[in-house]
Amino acid sequence: PAQRAPPPKPPRKPSLDMVDLGEAPPPPKKNAQSLSQDTVQQLVREGKMRWDDVDQRYVAVEVVEEVRIGIQAVSIGNEDLSSKAPEVQQAILERRQALQDAQEEKRARLRAQRSAAESEADAQIALKARLDPQLKQWSEDHGKKKNIMALLAGMDQVMWEGSGWKPISIGDLLDPKKVKRAYYKASRFVHPDKLVNLSVEQRFVGKRIFDALSQAYAEFEESGMG
Repeated sequence: PAQRAPPPKPPRKPSLDMVDLGEAPPPPKKNAQSLSQDTVQQLVREGKMRWDDVDQRYVAVEVVEEVRIGIQAVSIGNEDLSSKAPEVQQAILERRQALQDAQEEKRARLRAQRSAAESEADAQIALKARLDPQLKQWSEDHGKKKNIMALLAGMDQVMWEGSGWKPISIGDLLDPKKVKRAYYKASRFVHPDKLVNLSVEQRFVGKRIFDALSQAYAEFEESGMG
């Protein structure tokens, strides 16, 4: 019997890093296949590349971010408009320009977000060097983690000025039920979701306090006292 011809291969999905605005495509970008394995691994560790499940390859983070916020391939055409009525030509040209402007606005927003994230990362490094000694003095005793009662009683020593946090006496933390209430109150007070509109330094301090309290209370519960 005659052999059947193999089915045609499906068309290859366009690459995510192509933005078609009706012009000639840009020259191909260097991807993971043209980089050494060590270079790719280094870029992944630095957060500059990640694996893309759609294209099944490593791509630059900014490409994935562009797709995430809606900068996707958009075809706006490049056909001859001379045969169309003037008002139709004008409408088409305005539509093309609107699409291009919208894409550029999203790119500008992405660049601003990336710049802000980099600036905050730099600020976090400086804050860690400056505030670590004070935070460690609050959370540790000669290298050993303090218990939840000690952390709650001394929390006012590391809270930022004007935070509104009221000190808790160690005498109010002798009952496990009171410890639990105080912990949940403090945890809600410095929860990251509550700090989004505060300064970088306040978010840094709040996150460190929140993490220390969470770990100490988990150990408190494991001891059977919670």
